[in-house]
Amino acid sequence: MLHRTLAPIVTPVLTLALVLLLGPAAHAHFIFVVPEAGGDKAKVIMSEDLTPDPEVKIDIIAGAKLSLLTAAGDVTPVTLDNKVEAAFLIDLPGQGTRVVFGSAMLGVRQKGDAKPYLLAYYPKTIVGDAFDPKATLGDKSPVELIPVNDGGKLRLKFVAAGKPVEGAEITLILPDGSTRKPKTDKDGLTESFEAKGRYGAWTKTAEPAVGEHNGSKYEEVRRYAMLVMDTTAPAVTAAPAAAAINTAKAAPQRIPSHGMALSGMPATPAKIDAVRYPAALPIATSSFGAAALDGFLYYYGGHVSRTHSYSVEAVTGQFARLNLADKSAKWETLPGGPGLQGMNLVAHGGKIYRVGGMAPRNFPGTRAQLYSVADVVRFDPATKTWDALPSLPEPRSSHDIVTVGDTLVVVGGWNMNAQSGNTWSDTTLTLDLKSDKPQWKPIKQPFIRRALIATVHEGLVYVIGGLDEDSDTSKNVDILNPATGEWSTGPELPGKTINGFSPAACVHNDRLYVSVADGTMYVLSADRKAWEKVGVATPRIVHRLIPHGPDILIVGGAMRGENLDLIESLTVARKDAAEAK
Repeated sequence: MLHRTLAPIVTPVLTLALVLLLGPAAHAHFIFVVPEAGGDKAKVIMSEDLTPDPEVKIDIIAGAKLSLLTAAGDVTPVTLDNKVEAAFLIDLPGQGTRVVFGSAMLGVRQKGDAKPYLLAYYPKTIVGDAFDPKATLGDKSPVELIPVNDGGKLRLKFVAAGKPVEGAEITLILPDGSTRKPKTDKDGLTESFEAKGRYGAWTKTAEPAVGEHNGSKYEEVRRYAMLVMDTTAPAVTAAPAAAAINTAKAAPQRIPSHGMALSGMPATPAKIDAVRYPAALPIATSSFGAAALDGFLYYYGGHVSRTHSYSVEAVTGQFARLNLADKSAKWETLPGGPGLQGMNLVAHGGKIYRVGGMAPRNFPGTRAQLYSVADVVRFDPATKTWDALPSLPEPRSSHDIVTVGDTLVVVGGWNMNAQSGNTWSDTTLTLDLKSDKPQWKPIKQPFIRRALIATVHEGLVYVIGGLDEDSDTSKNVDILNPATGEWSTGPELPGKTINGFSPAACVHNDRLYVSVADGTMYVLSADRKAWEKVGVATPRIVHRLIPHGPDILIVGGAMRGENLDLIESLTVARKDAAEAK
């Protein structure tokens, strides 16, 4: 069962046709063919970015004519007959570099007294080597975006009728989810970009042409070229916020020494027991995902702008790992994904799992358009690839995930939808990872909260803190026995109310630890009836705890409206050993 809170709608909902009519100034929707993990399938979507838009009636592009260009040079038709949520799912048979391309005539448009024009879309997606010369379509498409390898950096070339187009503005979606709008030079080339990962792009050209389409006359044709591709260029992103990705130790984050923010964040304590770890996060971020696996710290995504600032540029889809065995190690960039916040990672069975999250769809300076997602994916460090698992029954963000045995557990959160309002989740979901046909199963929750944290201790799922439907902060601790589906309660978090907002938790040497907003680290007492103070770190919220040797790493987070790249280390092993005697 879900609880819905309707948000006030202060602007009319535009129909898709109107959005298309307004064109790029209104951040129109485009056709993107987005490969799934593994490269054997792709989703054909109509969206502003590389994620499906649930508000779009996908049948509007059912008439698109798509083809697959194989590595051998053969061209085969692609049918759009397998409709999934807000997308068509297509097969990408074969190996090596393949290209999906085609066209869609979306009708004649006219704005005011301007000339009527035919709107023509030409999507293109490269699966495999983005710089493979065989991926160039040439006379197979009247307009085309072509990736160019410039000494290991990416440039895009825009051609129309086989000739370079000068002065064209290309909207480029970078791997971290941010956007750039470079213009082409006399050779049709953009500036270079160094980021590694998935790119999306679109641009247009217009030409006088008199004709008729479906009974409507036009005097101009506007041709839009779209591109989706993955690049293995050097792992330095063009986004300024991520420029430290290859540094072993980023510049120290400035941490205010006094004062109380309006948000209720406490002042930095006079005494801090934690010490700064030799490395920092590649980006100052909060509300991100983190997990430890085989000696590596993995980090994904998060909010990289000031608190309560939301746009496609305020989140990142960057994915990286750090070798914790080598204190001089640099962050290694891994294949990323959509820009998300309000999600977490969990490690299990040698793989990393990511579930849900929130993806803004608005551009900077415009009204926030926030949507939760239902994606569930798994990363294999051996192959450095993602594969998809069954999606959540409903999109969810501001939740947490854990594993108990071979069961993936999702607790708390809500479904954000800028059009219809926010729906709170009152069920915990479980997925049997060993099943041949895994299906999500619900467990009724005795609470409704988000901005919480969860961890597994002695086979039980501890759900700690969060915000309720009235935006009140809770310091409650709820405990799920996944074997029976029964809930019980644990000791309330100590300290001020703010300590219940987005804490961080982990289990280290069979003890449960929690880090709260005022910087205090607590351990659950041996009798599980109280919280005992272990030490003090820098105050922060929406951060993560990672066990590491005798220490616990306190990673990232936010403090007084600013994100942190700070990683601190707090030694707890001696206390564990003393209590065990």
